[in-house]
Amino acid sequence: SQQKMIVIAEAMGFGVLALSMQVVMDRICYGYWVLTPLNFIVFNVSGGASAYGVHPWHWYFSQGLATIYMSTLAPALVGIYQSGKLQPIIPVLFTTVIHSMLDHKEFRFLLPTAPIMMAYAGVGLLEISQSSAPREVPSDAADPNQKSRRQSSLRWWMCVFALAVSGLGPALYLSFFHQRGPIDLMRWLAVEAHTPTESEQEMNVLYLTACHATPYYSMIHKNISMQFLDCSPPGLRPLNPHDE
Repeated sequence: SQQKMIVIAEAMGFGVLALSMQVVMDRICYGYWVLTPLNFIVFNVSGGASAYGVHPWHWYFSQGLATIYMSTLAPALVGIYQSGKLQPIIPVLFTTVIHSMLDHKEFRFLLPTAPIMMAYAGVGLLEISQSSAPREVPSDAADPNQKSRRQSSLRWWMCVFALAVSGLGPALYLSFFHQRGPIDLMRWLAVEAHTPTESEQEMNVLYLTACHATPYYSMIHKNISMQFLDCSPPGLRPLNPHDE
């Protein structure tokens, strides 16, 4: 239909625009032309990413999806079943199946599927709250189903409260307490980097930690010398005295 063609044309237009902007930004940052999504595909399909860890083929279905969506997975499944609209779930399944074929798996690879699943979760919550509510109320009735509607509203708020409580605790813990050492370290280094000293010696930092364990320059906001241990796969590791 014409509406579908409009949606497809808009999606392709925005896709080309986003890809063009990414290519230009990569050209500015890297200093040469590179298509990073293609590099991602080649690196993962060729098996290079396997050096960073492998998981069984069912890992996304048995652990990954449940970890990403947590308590919203149940209402999302209800929404998929009750909505009767399966077209939006196709990209979710396609993404999950394709990434399941790769040896190296990470939670973040499935994050693009979250908006679709959250929409299904909203449909599921609505269906749960209205599961016993009447679909139609006679116009001449003196509101005989007021109790049922109150129960429906109460059930909806109970679902929302359960989702909020089940997600709030992990969110607070993971945001403020879990592995907060690297963040505290970077805050201290940022203060030290911006504190004037009488010495003319430049600040040098060597991170003797696991590779990529800190936010690095994103929290320093100053051009100082910093190095960290290298953990590139064998064959891709540069000649660096600071190998892990």
